[in-house]
Amino acid sequence: MRIVPSAGVALIPTVNNDIETTPAGASQTNYKYKAGAWNTAFITGAGFEFGTNKRTKFILNANYLKGLGNLDTKTINHISNGKSVTTSLKSNASSWNVSIGIPISFTKQKSGTVIKHCEKIMYQGKCGQHYKIYQQ
Repeated sequence: MRIVPSAGVALIPTVNNDIETTPAGASQTNYKYKAGAWNTAFITGAGFEFGTNKRTKFILNANYLKGLGNLDTKTINHISNGKSVTTSLKSNASSWNVSIGIPISFTKQKSGTVIKHCEKIMYQGKCGQHYKIYQQ
């Protein structure tokens, strides 16, 4: 078994607005808040390779993601029944991921170095009998 740790940063360059507004009449507006719309995140994890010698049989990965950017407090100010109303919204985003994989290779692997043993044949015998003696 081999353990391969990993850490990194994820970036989504174009994130839509967290709060969308749509008119719902002459004096009313509907608000739609998208929670967890992060644009940067920290990713950490570990991969576990199982196999024999240099041949991997299967891989098990476990990763954790924690959203960082664009998760600050959003404030909505509107007037309801003649009074000013302030609403604050904030979200957190995190996730876990576990995956298992089987490595597949489409290239031909080189065979290992083949060592050939040399045989030396020696003859010994008594009274005309010969025996083969193999040495390696």
